[in-house]
Amino acid sequence: MHGDVQSSGLPDFRTFGLSYQRHQTIAVNNIGGGQVPVVIADLSKVENITPQSLQGIGYTYNEADDKWNIADAAADYVYINQPDIGFALPGTLKVIVPYEQWAKQVNSPSSGAGRGG
Repeated sequence: MHGDVQSSGLPDFRTFGLSYQRHQTIAVNNIGGGQVPVVIADLSKVENITPQSLQGIGYTYNEADDKWNIADAAADYVYINQPDIGFALPGTLKVIVPYEQWAKQVNSPSSGAGRGG
């Protein structure tokens, strides 16, 4: 037998399921606030993204119908590390790029937008 174990003074940690509390955030488009969680797929390491690359994240392109079939658990966003994918994405899939690429796109003369507005 041993004596009582003394507390280490660390916070009382609980498992995820017992003490989950949603963080208070501000909504930006459909992310944060009271919105449902979104799924972001990371394809930043894929050098040549093709329609077939999207099958693993819930999007299958049907060439005969020229339509995308979207799975129930499909990603909402895709993170890429290239300036352009080169083909039309399904309307439900949004793209996230590194800041440097985004800034170049926003400030390019062809974007229709610039620093001034």
